[in-house]
Amino acid sequence: MRKAFIERPRMETVSFRVNLAAGEEVTLTERIKSDGTIESMRARFYAGQENCLQIRPCVLQKGRKSLIDLLTYPEGTVNYISGEDDTFEYPVVLSVQNDDEIKLYCKNVGDYEYTIVIDIVIDYFAGENRVIGGVL
Repeated sequence: MRKAFIERPRMETVSFRVNLAAGEEVTLTERIKSDGTIESMRARFYAGQENCLQIRPCVLQKGRKSLIDLLTYPEGTVNYISGEDDTFEYPVVLSVQNDDEIKLYCKNVGDYEYTIVIDIVIDYFAGENRVIGGVL
């Protein structure tokens, strides 16, 4: 009898979609299911949000007990993303391990309820051993 081969998925998109009330602050968390590499992040800000949503995407690395920002913010600027009728696609290359956590620190500084829409793509196939870079 032949055993069926079950392959784990190569890519996963972790989608954060939540309504945030005026003045509300939350931390959204999703566990990493296997060793892999975060490949990209997409953020959608709808018309009317007027930069009122402040989002800071990070990874809490359990084994190393450190918090790493998915994006780099220039010195002297804010350490969050926001927008008004914008969609941003950020290339990210960050190795993650099983049980690390994606964390979104979210704050609504506006007077209305707004929707957070963030998608993060993780490549589990290559794991954290993927070759990154090019020829020197």
